[in-house]
Amino acid sequence: MTAFETSCSRFAEYASMDAPELPPHQLSALQVRLARWQTANFGTVESGDIVLGMTEEWGEYLESETDAARADGLGDLLVYTTQLCTSQRLDFGTLLETFTYSEKAVDISVSLGRLAHIALKNRQGIRGYADQVRTRVAFFEGIATMVEAVVDVCDRMGYDVFDIYRSTAEFVLKREWKKDPTGHSFGGTP
Repeated sequence: MTAFETSCSRFAEYASMDAPELPPHQLSALQVRLARWQTANFGTVESGDIVLGMTEEWGEYLESETDAARADGLGDLLVYTTQLCTSQRLDFGTLLETFTYSEKAVDISVSLGRLAHIALKNRQGIRGYADQVRTRVAFFEGIATMVEAVVDVCDRMGYDVFDIYRSTAEFVLKREWKKDPTGHSFGGTP
């Protein structure tokens, strides 16, 4: 079974779970919690809008002046990557756990450009991206490249990618955007 097929299969195992039920795998459970949080705060979000969020977070990372701010930017980028996986019915944990290093990881900016290309062409229905299966495979490959790039940056900075992802996700889950659109108060996880 390919990594794409494994990711699709694992997602299918938990895709219809109702709250408070969660899958047993820790990263899959976190993905479900983030999906529920996103729906509660923003409703259904299109893949292209998620890629915009990823791009915004990368911009924040590039403007960061402290290690803490950079770690937060990478964590937020991974949270958005999780949301992109959910929109494409892919299991993020499969990608995070099974990525393989290439000779040279692609730059995060290049990865974002590739994901934006897929999202745009899919929205326009051109260059073969009207085919949803092709689009999902392309997103999977683009997300895998993004994960590899983020892991590479984390490794070079001495960060544990799993710790950054989990801690940022838990922080994000406390935000209640509908109650406070300015984002200054925190409540419980929906």
